[in-house]
Amino acid sequence: MEYTYTYREDCWFKGKCPREKRIGCDSACVIQSEFAYLLNTSNMPKELMKTTPLQPDTRDLPAFYTLSDIQKDAENFVTDGRFLYLWSLNLGNGKTSFAAKIAKTYMAMKCIGNNYRDRVWFEYVPTFLLMSKDFANKDERQEHIKNSMKRELLILDDIGAVQNTSYDISTLSSLIDYRYSNGLATIFTSNIY
Repeated sequence: MEYTYTYREDCWFKGKCPREKRIGCDSACVIQSEFAYLLNTSNMPKELMKTTPLQPDTRDLPAFYTLSDIQKDAENFVTDGRFLYLWSLNLGNGKTSFAAKIAKTYMAMKCIGNNYRDRVWFEYVPTFLLMSKDFANKDERQEHIKNSMKRELLILDDIGAVQNTSYDISTLSSLIDYRYSNGLATIFTSNIY
């Protein structure tokens, strides 16, 4: 995979970068390419990579403000190995989008001097459970599971979305236990209370 500098019009940090204000954008800047690397190695769906403003329903304002505080403190959230469970019975109210916002904020905080180190992994749980049973593609399966276990921040999206077998429960339990035992941050989204 190749990562190249794209000019200011496409920069994720346009208008917010201290370097841009001090000396302007140029091809010597590695901030954008390192951020692009972090995004492209996170397994995050393309639509979640885009910056999209969230408009909370008035009923969701307290949760929205709490999540905004977590987003601002994303680096400590990850460093402390915290877990966050975002749930709502309502579909489409921004659980996954806010989890992605927290992850992108963390990546933005880490992209300067990151040296192209992988940090975040996004996992849609039903797909992960299918992948964990794909014994025909052993190397791909192991690499996928390793990314879910080892990254500093993992988003497990739509946990509980499917009827789980005992194998599925064992696989998820092992993953969660490993992350908890090793102080690795995890964000869960779900429609289950």
